[in-house]
Amino acid sequence: VSAVDSSYHIEPSVAMSHDGNAVITWTTSDDPDFVLNGNGAAAVLAKAFDSDGAVLLNQFSVGGGGSSTVTFDGDNNFLITRSGFGVGFDPVDRVSPALFMTGVRALMYELFDAQGNVSGSVIRNEFRPNSSEFDTSVPALWPGPEYQSDGALDADGDMVVTFEGYGPAVTEAVFTWADPRVQQV
Repeated sequence: VSAVDSSYHIEPSVAMSHDGNAVITWTTSDDPDFVLNGNGAAAVLAKAFDSDGAVLLNQFSVGGGGSSTVTFDGDNNFLITRSGFGVGFDPVDRVSPALFMTGVRALMYELFDAQGNVSGSVIRNEFRPNSSEFDTSVPALWPGPEYQSDGALDADGDMVVTFEGYGPAVTEAVFTWADPRVQQV
């Protein structure tokens, strides 16, 4: 499925529409540390096929992170969820780079436009279903990790997204510490 054979390809997900079209998502990384230790850079890719296996949408990037899922509604629109990753500093030593969950993300696409042409256009911009703040530009912080999302669409596009994790989403820092690199005045 992937157009790149030299990367790691893990965590596949597939969904099929009522008329046999399919979308496949997966996590990819060129960073061996991601696969070996769970750290490093990764991205979610997707590709769509018709009922005969012909490519409808060439491989495209959904965004950074991993653990994606995909589901269809009755109009050949599809929802992709993923767990976002970000890099920050380890909260213990405050020096070592560390990979953090930045929350569950979701996007909705149309497979075909109103005229029946293959589209792949985003019909619902990226949003955070697990946050009190749907604006992805707001840096919400979580008191615990949230990951392993799963989405479902009904025939007319109503959605439910679940995820694993704990703690409420907040828009204020939950964990604070005195950073020795910052001089107090």
